[in-house]
Parts: sequence; structure tokens; C-alpha cells
Amino acid sequence: TGKEDTLNKTSPCMFIVYGCYGDTLGSYYDNLPHDLIAKGWKIALCHVRGGGEMGISWHNAGKGVNKVNSMTDTIKCLQFLHEFHLTTPSQTVLQASSAGALVAARVAQKAPHVLGKLVLRMPFLDVGRAMACPGLALSEEEREEWAGEEGAREICPTSGQFTGPSIPTFITTGVNDVRVPLWHVANFLQAHERHLKGKCFVNLLQGDHASFDEGASQMELKFVENQERGRVVSRILDMFR
Repeated sequence: TGKEDTLNKTSPCMFIVYGCYGDTLGSYYDNLPHDLIAKGWKIALCHVRGGGEMGISWHNAGKGVNKVNSMTDTIKCLQFLHEFHLTTPSQTVLQASSAGALVAARVAQKAPHVLGKLVLRMPFLDVGRAMACPGLALSEEEREEWAGEEGAREICPTSGQFTGPSIPTFITTGVNDVRVPLWHVANFLQAHERHLKGKCFVNLLQGDHASFDEGASQMELKFVENQERGRVVSRILDMFR
């Protein structure tokens, strides 16, 4: 937290989650949290089942048919922060990257009352289509992670439904991203265009999965500080119509 902040003070919070592939969510350097800490925000790293923080069993408890546990853990962690007055739902920004964005987006759909904004980077949002197309990059090796085509549909944000009001959302995606192609975002936006209308901003980078840079981080900062009005960029949808 910032120098003038204390744990018992309610303040805005950037809540970061991943919970996939048995990977550990570490305290890596990131421009956005660094800038927010300087402004008095709290930064919370959520180690949910599906990650690797507590070994193989922890990963197995959050993959395949157990993937829903990753979302459940995220919701419970958010509720914990709110119950102990460390932050409030309206002051909470849920942030996730790549496959972790699947977890965050499903939380936003299932429990919109626990967060105020959603920030997704290079998001893996249409796992249902990915699993249904074996020829796509990563499909075969990830079937076990996502429980194949049938299991993927149940945890897929693109086919999932929002259960409450829309949440302001900021999405960064790469035009030349082979690992998570642009159609993940396009399909998600098209499926939920009416729900997200006026609440979603898309930053379209001319790069691949590793092209996120300081400029993109600064755009996220403007969004979380209410300096950027939400809007759906029609161009990304027009590319796939």
C-alpha cells in the first residue's frame, strides 16, 4: 500500500488473480500496480486453486472439472477484503491476464456485486471455441486443463451470462497475438455487446501476446481513475462480421 495508507483504512484496491496451469502468481514488477501504490491504492494478489502456490494438489483442485473452484476462491477472497473493510466493492478493480482473464470474467458474470471495475490483458475468453477446434494453437495440450470441449463451455465467459448490471471493463488485446488470437475478444464482445454497451473500452495493440507496454499500462491507469469513459470500439467487432 502507499506510504500514508494503513491496513485498516478503506481505500481503492487493485485485485490481481490468475489461477491456471499450476503457475504461481508472484510479486512481479508491473507499471500499473506501482503507479497505483504511489496514489494510495492497495494491491492484492489472490492465490486461488488452479495455480501452483501450494503444489500439484492445489493445481488439480482448480483445473478441468474443478475449474469453477478458481472462481469460487476469487469471490471469497474479494468478500474477505470487503468484510474487513480493507476496501469496498465499488473501489475494487479486478485485474487478470491471459488465461487468468477467464477466471476474472466469469467472476464478473457470476458475482458482479463484489467488484467495481474489470481490467483484462490479452484475455483468453472463448475457451469453448478453442477446445472445439483441435487445429488451433494450444488446444490439444490444454484439453486436460479445461476439461475438453464440454467442460470448457461451462466455464467460458463468451457463452456465460451476466447475472447483474454491467461492470465497466477495460480490455487490452493484440492484433497479431497467436497465443490468444483477437477473436477471443471479438467473440466475447459480440456475445455480450448489448450488456457491455457504453461500459467497455478496448485497447487494440499492434503486437503479439508479449506486446503489452508502458503505454498500455498508462491507458489502464486512466481507466481505473475514471479519466476514460467506457465504450465498445466498433472496429474490432466489424473485423469479424
